[in-house]
Amino acid sequence: MIDSATQKELRERFNPDGSLLRTYQLYLADCLKWFDTFCKEHGIRYWLDGGTCLGAVRHGGFIPWDDDLDVKMFEEDWKKFKAAFRENDRFFLQTMETEPYYFQTFAKLRDKHSLIREKVPTHYSHNGAFIDIFVVAPSNRFVAQRLKQTNLYLHKLAGKENWSPLRRAVFRMYRGWFRFKIAAAKALFGHLPGNRYRNMVGDPFYKHSWTREELEGQVEMEFEGYKFPVPAQYDTFLTRIYGDWRSLPDLDRISADLHLAEIKLGI
Repeated sequence: MIDSATQKELRERFNPDGSLLRTYQLYLADCLKWFDTFCKEHGIRYWLDGGTCLGAVRHGGFIPWDDDLDVKMFEEDWKKFKAAFRENDRFFLQTMETEPYYFQTFAKLRDKHSLIREKVPTHYSHNGAFIDIFVVAPSNRFVAQRLKQTNLYLHKLAGKENWSPLRRAVFRMYRGWFRFKIAAAKALFGHLPGNRYRNMVGDPFYKHSWTREELEGQVEMEFEGYKFPVPAQYDTFLTRIYGDWRSLPDLDRISADLHLAEIKLGI
């Protein structure tokens, strides 16, 4: 972890107490506490992923300029999570099965008492603050590359302001084709032997891979005053993603602006 003086300086520069970014970060942290309790109650393994894991290890909380939460779990735990989760008065689980115009292979756990609007348009029925849930499984890199092209085209279609009936129909057609290709890829290649784990087939963030052993164990790390799991081999995990993760980036090239166009919390 970086020293306290540097962390204090970063906080004052990018996310001081009372700022919109800091308020949003703490709201997300409260969502993460609910998620952690739910997973522990149902015996579901997960760990902090990506920038959230980096924030826990290097900063003891959010990276000061970060405004999202990522978690990761094995496919078998994802199946347990979906089986145990029930929509409630606070959260909605957004997947291609539950949201007509959602097209990602990772899921979003959406908070119902907030409203956010991203700078790239979306056309979802639920648009609250969210935790991204990524799933890892044995995966073939070549197949993942092919599926990514369809996912990128769906991104292009979904990002249009003009959401006409024709565009809706085209989007639904390509979304159906994308789901079919994912199912076919899993049926054809899902049982091939291999020890490299990547994000679920069809996920656009598939490039990094790990062995099962590198992901199997977790240790708890402080994140915004609470303990959450990170990979026991977090150095290997973070190095694969970020390279020299211990060093700070060029701070003059970082903007503290939220990637969200609008935020309403506690509604």
